[in-house]
Amino acid sequence: MSFIVSLLAPQSYAEGGKTNDSLNGNRPGEQRTFTEQQIKMRWCPPGRFKMGRPESDKRSILFDNEKPQVDVKLTRGFWLAETELTQGAWEHVMGTKPWGEHDHKASEKYTWYRSGANYPATYIDWADAVLFCKTLTAQEQAAGRLPKGWAYRLPTEAEWEYACRAGTETKFNFGDDTSELAKHAWFKDNASGVSELYAHAVGAKRPNNWGFFDMHGNVWEWCSDLHDDDYYKVSPGIDPMGATKGSSRVNRGGGWILNAKYCRCATRSGINPAWRSSNLGFRLALSPSRL
Repeated sequence: MSFIVSLLAPQSYAEGGKTNDSLNGNRPGEQRTFTEQQIKMRWCPPGRFKMGRPESDKRSILFDNEKPQVDVKLTRGFWLAETELTQGAWEHVMGTKPWGEHDHKASEKYTWYRSGANYPATYIDWADAVLFCKTLTAQEQAAGRLPKGWAYRLPTEAEWEYACRAGTETKFNFGDDTSELAKHAWFKDNASGVSELYAHAVGAKRPNNWGFFDMHGNVWEWCSDLHDDDYYKVSPGIDPMGATKGSSRVNRGGGWILNAKYCRCATRSGINPAWRSSNLGFRLALSPSRL
């Protein structure tokens, strides 16, 4: 397996003239537990990586939004949840069950789900995901568990792909062999294609090098960025924050409905931020407030 991430020296965040690095991790994949719900998160240090798909990986024009590759430098480290946000964590913070509030009409082929504390929170639109992050931040700061100046948020898509790859440069974070995907992901071959028409409990498949589960498949994951098919042509290499125009929001990772080609590290999609689906959730990031 190719391991190519280039780590940078740790950076401090300035707040009110003081450094704000009280929660910084020390090594890639370091695990800590945060929040009253005991959400496990992994440290992603500052570093460099290639975002997107190389020209050598020939695909249809449907995937041209993955090109050209961008040499990305992330100057700030961040924490990212080991798994997609669970129903248990969502319900504890928000007191609602969006996944159980939708009619199951026969004409809507993909609206099924399973209920349980360790299943992904789905039927979450982008604004609700952002609201969850803000609500959790306020609750944790009020309880004294989160230092002032730190905030929960959605990852940028550059941060998401950096964490997904965890130092690799291959189609998937375990290599290029699609036949191995079922060991790492829930996707069409082992979910929708065998009549398991729902997102599966998180953390059941193999993690990547940094300890992240379900970065491939299970549910698409919202990112903070606006989506533009041509964004990579103009993306800045340093701390890219997404397109400056457009109405769709980025989602990453593929899901239980989809073929393997939609679950690659480089696969990116943009959809209406009001969209809700049994195939769509998000993963929590944590860093000093800067977005």
